[in-house]
Amino acid sequence: MAAHLVDWYRARCEVELFFHALKNGCQVEALQLTPMARLDRALALLIVVAWRIARLMRLGRA
Repeated sequence: MAAHLVDWYRARCEVELFFHALKNGCQVEALQLTPMARLDRALALLIVVAWRIARLMRLGRA
């Protein structure tokens, strides 16, 4: 049971790191008033970029 809870907590940290990279590194909140068609394309690209930023942040901590 304790190992399961640790896994959930570890996943929570990963999700927080990803959203931190998405919001601060990619400044995704600046896209709020963008038309939906452009927003979809921008988010598709920025999610990949944020994932890579978060990965580099994890590697830097290791």
